[in-house]
Amino acid sequence: MTTKRNSSLFELEKRAQSGDPEAQYLLAEKYYDGDGVNQSYEEAFKWHSLAASQGHPIAQAYLGHAYLHGIGVNKNNRLALQWFKKAARSNNRYAQYNIGMFHFFGVEVPQNYRKANHWFKKVAAGRQCNAKYMLGQAYCRGIGVRRNARLAFYWFRQAALQDHVKAQYELGRTYSSGFGVRQNDRLAARWFQKAAHAGNAKAQSWLAICYYGGEGVKRNFKKGAYWAKLSAKQNYSGGQSALAGAYFFGKGVRKNIPRAIELWEKAADQGETHSQELLGYLYWHGSGIKRNYHKAFSWFEKAAVKGNPEAQMYLGVCYHNGQGTRKNCQKSIYWLRLAAKQSNSDAQYFLGLSYQDGHGVPKNKRMAKFWLQKAAAASHKQALAALAR
Repeated sequence: MTTKRNSSLFELEKRAQSGDPEAQYLLAEKYYDGDGVNQSYEEAFKWHSLAASQGHPIAQAYLGHAYLHGIGVNKNNRLALQWFKKAARSNNRYAQYNIGMFHFFGVEVPQNYRKANHWFKKVAAGRQCNAKYMLGQAYCRGIGVRRNARLAFYWFRQAALQDHVKAQYELGRTYSSGFGVRQNDRLAARWFQKAAHAGNAKAQSWLAICYYGGEGVKRNFKKGAYWAKLSAKQNYSGGQSALAGAYFFGKGVRKNIPRAIELWEKAADQGETHSQELLGYLYWHGSGIKRNYHKAFSWFEKAAVKGNPEAQMYLGVCYHNGQGTRKNCQKSIYWLRLAAKQSNSDAQYFLGLSYQDGHGVPKNKRMAKFWLQKAAAASHKQALAALAR
């Protein structure tokens, strides 16, 4: 067997040295994989180069890959793009996908999402699941195309069915929110499970939430904590926040408020808005920790500037009462109005009182009634009582 193998390798080397591009490509693959020879990326690059110079499309795509990642040669984005373009002329899908990525990130070419999507679409008709995922993102977020929920769902599903882990997570999100498809908690949980078992931290966090809330799966706090821990271990802020909730309330784990605060702060430091708003709430109310209006104001402010309506409402209250900051009725009105426009009923109620009493705004009975009615429509008890007087 060994003699036959050596003979086969010898014949391949002989053909490659005589200039046969297919033999050069096959020999390069052997050096790349260490198949029957000592693995050498440099030798692989040499033989791929010889095959590519004779128009071998797969070898050309490999050279693009080698220059892009610095495998057997120094990184060079310009040469990577050059070889990808040559391979793309022969419809090499890997090369076409990478050209799309060059346009997407603006590497060696002006950033152009439409051109990126053009290349992704050329590739997506085949088995290139990365291109399908990128198209899903494009239609989901309106990147280079008009936002289209149904097409986002379609491309995420196509990629997910090929075991693209990020697409499986995104597909779970579409089912969870009803984005482009009928809302279905059971299918959302199923796709989160697939991605979570593959190690996706975001999916693990969402699966934890599913188990905590019994959404699409039977409620199980221990399983929720299990998946939240796996997500948090990857330093994902959503997982840290979910695990913090488990420790704070003692759901699936032994209650540990200091550990909960530590995890929420880790998540908040990464910019996780919900954790920032929640820490503000805990410090403002003194729930589980010593009341500290300055810390509360700081966390509310971080979340409020990102558009969190609950944090905006509390920030308005802080400015109105001078809690954690200097009293400023104008700033109070500014933040209350932002929260009220996002249908925060507490902010609507406080804004109504401000117009009623002339705090930060001129007295205006019509505007007071307008905002109190808005809050009352959301069954805000104090607003209902104020209107009844």
